[in-house]
Amino acid sequence: MQRPVEEAARRSAAPRFLALTVIAAALAFAFFPADQRPTILRVALASALVTAFFHVVGRLIEALRADAGSGFARALERPMMPVRLDTALTQLGDEVRHSRTSQRYFDKILWPRLLALAGRRGVRAEALAPPVTSDPLGMRGPSLKSLSDLVDRLEHPR
Repeated sequence: MQRPVEEAARRSAAPRFLALTVIAAALAFAFFPADQRPTILRVALASALVTAFFHVVGRLIEALRADAGSGFARALERPMMPVRLDTALTQLGDEVRHSRTSQRYFDKILWPRLLALAGRRGVRAEALAPPVTSDPLGMRGPSLKSLSDLVDRLEHPR
């Protein structure tokens, strides 16, 4: 953290430099010939613009640093709570993933659970048909689209 004396000195450097630029330009206007006055004016304006630019950038950086806060202030803020997923949700994700890769897993594990869920929701098991796989060998399970359609039929029975 900067001390107040250094901060005050740094803040007043730009106006002091601009004042020196104006004084130097006025003296050069007075003592140099008239054909060099446009050059003097251009140099004075360029140095004033550069000084103003650095002053604005310095203020911007100072504001960004002040907004970041100190380590102590950040330590006082409440940490974000870790996200905890329900184990049933992660288990369901695993079951869907395994059902996609194995028709046998779908037939033995997921399909009975979906039928039990349908029974709890009041949907007759006869109204649900197991999804058809597109695998000619019958090794791969149903696609995500057909599983999604099946879950939609469970959620919104007709």
